[in-house]
Amino acid sequence: MVDYKNPTIQIFSWYRTIKGANAVKQLLAQVKHIGCNVEKVNQINENVIGVSPIVAAIKTLDESFLVSFEFEGLKEAYDVIECTEKRLKTVGLEIKYETEFDAQQRLTQHQVDVVLLIPKLTKQAIIETARSGKIFAHKVSRHIIPARSMRVCVPLNLLKNNRSLSEINEMLKSMLQKKRFKRIPSGSVFEGRRYEEDLYVFEE
Repeated sequence: MVDYKNPTIQIFSWYRTIKGANAVKQLLAQVKHIGCNVEKVNQINENVIGVSPIVAAIKTLDESFLVSFEFEGLKEAYDVIECTEKRLKTVGLEIKYETEFDAQQRLTQHQVDVVLLIPKLTKQAIIETARSGKIFAHKVSRHIIPARSMRVCVPLNLLKNNRSLSEINEMLKSMLQKKRFKRIPSGSVFEGRRYEEDLYVFEE
């Protein structure tokens, strides 16, 4: 349990990267097919992404586009992105999820052919959507915290039973003291994902 409003907990995005000779043509075709408008621009202002009607942006080495679709909230914006992803997969394109920095680097280094830039969520939007009972699409938020524990493996019954927070913490402490852990510095790739915080990986 954490204080979610603490400024040390930050939220970023997962940009989508696509590789393929016809990737940008397919992406443009699919967003248009679901009713989006596409405008070619000289450069992308990432701050407008997620402000209706700008639902996303598309970037290649040579071209940039803004994708517009009237939406009321970020949940609806991400539904459009999820629909686009599903359509791209049906035509055989593989989508990968990268940090904003890694996506731009891979594009510059010719490792991918197109990047789909998506809106950045706010904590308030996440809280409001969760309380409404709605669910965001897959891979919409990337949380960065001061340090992240990995492979803790907490039994669900420890959290479900009617125990006090102090009791749960003591039980968790006892569990973790029986394990070894190693520290992996921030910026490392672990199990295929880059983490921008220190990792503490617990082992049996």
